[in-house]
Amino acid sequence: SPQLPDGQDLSLPPAILGELGKDPHNPTVCSYGHVDVQPAKKKEDGWKTDPYTLTEIDGVHLGIRNLFGCGTTDNTGPVLAWINAVERFRALKLVNINEDFII
Repeated sequence: SPQLPDGQDLSLPPAILGELGKDPHNPTVCSYGHVDVQPAKKKEDGWKTDPYTLTEIDGVHLGIRNLFGCGTTDNTGPVLAWINAVERFRALKLVNINEDFII
């Protein structure tokens, strides 16, 4: 773990670093998102199931699965949207960029 100047250990949460593309001639965009969530209790907070277990409720409707879990779209959704958008732009050759992301 990193240390402060006085030698004290600094406890940091884990981070995920990733990149799509490494071409030094292309611009690089960086997207950041957090994955921490507010604490949740089962019944007291209105959950019908364990909030930290991704659970399918009511099956599939119109091809869409109904999945529930605490923090599933808090910032995970936007981070995945950025990653998928850049990947699609690169695949279609609409723009040549690299993407770094930090979660």
